[in-house]
Amino acid sequence: MKVLQISQYYAPHVGGVEKHVAKINQQLIKNGYQVTVLAGTDNHDLAKAAIIDQVQVYRLDNRLSSRYKFKIWRQVIKQAQLFKEADIIQLHDVFWWIIPLYPFIFHKLFITFHGHESSDKPDQKAIFWHRLANKLCRGSIAVGGFHEKYYQVKADYVIDGASDLEQIPGKKKSAKKIIFVGRLAPDTGILQYLEALNILKDQQLNYHLDVYGDGQLMNQAKHYVKQQQLDVIFHGTVAEAEQLFSHYEIAFVASYLSICEALKQNCRVIAHYSNDFIKDYLSMSIYRDYILLAKNAPAIAQAIIKPAKTKKLDKKLSNSLTWPVIANTYQKLWQKR
Repeated sequence: MKVLQISQYYAPHVGGVEKHVAKINQQLIKNGYQVTVLAGTDNHDLAKAAIIDQVQVYRLDNRLSSRYKFKIWRQVIKQAQLFKEADIIQLHDVFWWIIPLYPFIFHKLFITFHGHESSDKPDQKAIFWHRLANKLCRGSIAVGGFHEKYYQVKADYVIDGASDLEQIPGKKKSAKKIIFVGRLAPDTGILQYLEALNILKDQQLNYHLDVYGDGQLMNQAKHYVKQQQLDVIFHGTVAEAEQLFSHYEIAFVASYLSICEALKQNCRVIAHYSNDFIKDYLSMSIYRDYILLAKNAPAIAQAIIKPAKTKKLDKKLSNSLTWPVIANTYQKLWQKR
């Protein structure tokens, strides 16, 4: 069976959706599927076609420009043969990409709704497109239970991320080492985490933080660290950052994939939320009883030194949060065709 995955970005781009699609593709190939990816890129140095881990990848120019939507549609139409040959077309959020071809491919369209577009609750435009995509596709998967409340879509299956890391037994780690993984953006709380470390530093409690990621707040974060003389190292974006959690006692993470990876490596997860929408994104997931939620820097500092009691990730739950399980969910979804 031929599966065409469509995503805004794909490897070598680094991100949660990119990892999700790549991990699912690995499992599908093991299960005998032929997988092709159509994805965008803003890196003009990447080849328009390449084979990555047995997956044929075709890339569209996804750089913002005037008449951006028409630019994407023209490129999608040129790839019409991919859509014709596919038995299954799995969209990852980008429903509007396929509108010009919709009358010809509607019978094999499925969609995955991933995270949220911004740190604020969705506007009416975002809600409209989610509802329309859910209505016009044959089936859907939502990553997280918050989609039904905020986007008004009831997906066929709800998933909460996965990790191919084996759950490791507890081992002694440095209690003063913390890891941050994610975008350096307002909704990920990087500035609040740094402020929390400064609060503890004023109390003669010094912690080391390794930051893995990049984003719009990088310069501001570096300036704050230098100004306050905090023990923080910025490593930039690292493709396999999930392999690092086992070295840390505490993880500052707020995405489902990173939370899952950190919990499996016995990290204590502290997740910042800036408003009720992000709080619901976190608390309406399977991880709600396993992580500490903190709204501001004082709450983060308190969670570091006097953590509230949370559940330990049990083996049964850990075994359900794997890519083979998620891939099986996709295969069950496609039975609706």
